[in-house]
Amino acid sequence: MLHHLTTEEKVSALRTVRRLLRPNGELHVADIGPPHNALMRIVSLPLRGWASHRGDDRIGANLSGRMPALMREAGFATVAEEGNAMMPIGTLTYWKATV
Repeated sequence: MLHHLTTEEKVSALRTVRRLLRPNGELHVADIGPPHNALMRIVSLPLRGWASHRGDDRIGANLSGRMPALMREAGFATVAEEGNAMMPIGTLTYWKATV
């Protein structure tokens, strides 16, 4: 659901989650991520076009690969991409962030 938020809203939501987690707590995120191959770059073109047409940045951080940096900005000590999967609208990426 993070791809529905603006970049500012993403960081705010992530900071709230970070604040609520106990020491050594983990956040696991499955959301739209950057395309990992040529096919996913093609598949994600309509999504990129739709976002550009709307003129907002809601999906930009996801598609450009900035989600790990936003998680670190929100205060998570470590962020790792745990995997990805090809989906009909693009790449689904799994991230793990720890306090």
